[in-house]
Amino acid sequence: MIKIRTLLPVLAALGAVGAPALAQQPRATDLRTLLQQTEQVRAEAAAKFDTRRKEFEAAPDGQKAALTAKAEQQRKELDTSSQKLADTYAANEVRINNLNSQLRDKATKLGLSEVFGLARQAANDDSTILQQSLISTQFPPAAGQPTRDEWLRQFSSARVTPTAAELERVWIEMLSAR
Repeated sequence: MIKIRTLLPVLAALGAVGAPALAQQPRATDLRTLLQQTEQVRAEAAAKFDTRRKEFEAAPDGQKAALTAKAEQQRKELDTSSQKLADTYAANEVRINNLNSQLRDKATKLGLSEVFGLARQAANDDSTILQQSLISTQFPPAAGQPTRDEWLRQFSSARVTPTAAELERVWIEMLSAR
């Protein structure tokens, strides 16, 4: 009987090999295609596992120990790499939060908070005008885009610092609403 402790490193190595196979698959456009691709990837992974298991079982005991040690070393390297990436991600999150805080502080010092508040208020007022306007029916939004009045309502309720492009769009929508 094969011990789980012996197969665990082999499974870890197999998992590292199976992930790129999944990434190489083309994007599924519907659920049926996704199901077929998933079944195909599973079948390929199972076939690779069976092949590697048979090779492992056929190997002499000395070679089994070497293969197990190699798989454990690969697992340790992947764990180390994963931990480094997790640490980098956490450090980036902290840095982003600090930069956002600095941005808010600078905007407050410059009085931009009032400007943004006025832009949100104007957007909310003009969303009602646009909702009742014939312009909105004559010029519908692009496919997949919110209507102009919906976008203005979303902008007015947002609590993030608006971008220059968003402020420019508010200005353009205000001009078209009048």
